Amino acid sequence: MAITGSFPERQTVDDHLYLDAITAPSVKELLLYYRAGYRTLVVDDNHFSWCDVVDRTNNLLRACHQEPFSLNHASAEPVDAVIARRRFLRIGTVQRYLRKKRAPTNRLISDIFPDYQLFSININKDTCSLCSSCLKLCPTGVFHYQNKQLVIESGKCVGCQLCQASCPESAIEMREEITKKTQTHYSFNAACCPRCQQPFPSLNPGEHLCPACSMQEKLRFTGDRIGMKSLNFSA
Repeated sequence: MAITGSFPERQTVDDHLYLDAITAPSVKELLLYYRAGYRTLVVDDNHFSWCDVVDRTNNLLRACHQEPFSLNHASAEPVDAVIARRRFLRIGTVQRYLRKKRAPTNRLISDIFPDYQLFSININKDTCSLCSSCLKLCPTGVFHYQNKQLVIESGKCVGCQLCQASCPESAIEMREEITKKTQTHYSFNAACCPRCQQPFPSLNPGEHLCPACSMQEKLRFTGDRIGMKSLNFSA
């Protein structure tokens, strides 16, 4: 859902969206059409497997307390025939004909339902070192510092998982969960490093290694683990 780019052109008439046999839709694409005002999906009988995408989209809509798409499984009258009939009846001739193909404007999923979040992000306070990797890599600004706190706005999350994958402490958990939009605050504590004896901000109070000393500890090699001593000839 974090992927950007243009969507394929679809046939549309009034609030009906026609899903042809050329390109399968994605959940994000259907949500964007929903936001544009389309409420009925007409699916080719030969592509009933696409109903799984529609079901997942409708489940998401229901979780956000929105009316789901209505689905027409029957072979629909070709769109060009519908337009031709409307032209004959002089019902919005030019306007409807020119609008027969339309692709929605691409935007973030979090913008479609501004009161809801599709993902929840939790921080393990015992392992987070406040290295700021998540702040620098998040493309939508989920993380920021404010008033000596780490603030997480899960409603901005688009599910790219960059924060979770880049966290050196594996302290971030991201899961799919549709809820009302939340904002979580983690307060800084004054901690003291037992090695360098320097105070530093931490989500975990008490005495423990600062990020710099912790990294040194991870990279430290003892004499027994390098050179000839690392080779075990007794095996």
